[in-house]
This record gives sequence, C-alpha cells and structure tokens, in this order.
Amino acid sequence: MSENAASNPHPDEIAGITLQRYLKKETWPLHAKTEKAFDLKHRIATPAGYRNALAALYRLHEASGRALDDLDWAGIEVDLDRSRQRLDWLRADLNYYQFDIGGLPPTPALPLADEAEGLGCLYVIEGSMLGGEFINRAIQQRLGVTETTGGRFFGGFGENTDAAWSKFVEALDRHPVAAVGHRAAIGARKTFDLFAALGSRQDSC
Repeated sequence: MSENAASNPHPDEIAGITLQRYLKKETWPLHAKTEKAFDLKHRIATPAGYRNALAALYRLHEASGRALDDLDWAGIEVDLDRSRQRLDWLRADLNYYQFDIGGLPPTPALPLADEAEGLGCLYVIEGSMLGGEFINRAIQQRLGVTETTGGRFFGGFGENTDAAWSKFVEALDRHPVAAVGHRAAIGARKTFDLFAALGSRQDSC
C-alpha cells in the first residue's frame, strides 16, 4: 500500500493521544531505517566521513527548508527560523573545510502537499537535533572538532536544545490527531525517506 493510500486513523486508535505520540508511533520503523542508512556513528570515525555526513545533512535541510518555505503557515505556531539557522550552520561547517557546496549533486525535491504534511516534516527535522549533544562530544573526542572548527551544526542550541524541542512539541500538540494526524504522518514519512536516501552510502556526496 502506498503512503497516499494509507487509511485515516480509526477513532479508537487516537483517543487521548497527542500528535507527537501519534507521529512517533506511526514512524518508528522509518526512524530506525534512517539511522541505519545514515550510519552516523560510523561516519564520524574519520574526517572524510564526517564531512560527507555534513554534506548529506546540508542537502536534507536545503530540501526541507525549501519545501517548508513554500507552505502557508499563517495561524500555525511554528518557528521556521530554527530550520534556516541550521542550514546556515551546515554551510559554515562545510565552508570551514573548504567543501565545494556548489559541486554537490542536485537535491531531490521534498513534495509537501499542505501544512499538515509540513508539521510531520518539522517533527522529523526538529527531532533530529535531540542526539546532537552525543554527536558533539563524539566528534570532539574522535576528531578534535569544536563549534569553531567545523562543528557548529552539532553544537545546536546547546543547553537550550531540550527546551526548543519542548516548545515545538507544545505547538505541535495543539493540532488534533483526528484533524491532521494522517497527513502529518505522510509528511514525516516523506522526510524520513529523503533522509535515508540522502544518507545512504550509495548516494555519495
């Protein structure tokens, strides 16, 4: 069954559940698939692997940022500035390594049909920062990378990362699952699929 043929959630399945918990339940297999495809722990073992990971993340954030900017967010409490800021951090990190961003393969489009799918996309993008503290420590220990030497992206929002996530979840959960859950899950799946594709070793940067 294709993602667009998926049925809407049954009322019994969503009774009392928040949108964040619903999206987590609906996408956990893709979350695991994406982590396996991206294999970040292995990539950050070498400088070349780390730069390759940054390039893949840049392409993901470029695609998601472009797709999110095309939607009408009037009346919906989301902060797209954080996503734009992350793209700037990735650009700065790659520039530090004198990486030719212009030489990257064209980034595939991320076709988000509406704001509900956009919420699902943001769920993936915002959530991807939660492991940044672990990765930040790892690249410092393994590669000697700091926030001023090519590690700004994984530095994230520092001690404010959890607070930023909580603020996003609070805004996300204002939307009833019955109203947007189905479309939000589709948007999250599309984003996870693109994440896995761009992070795959077969899609070399």
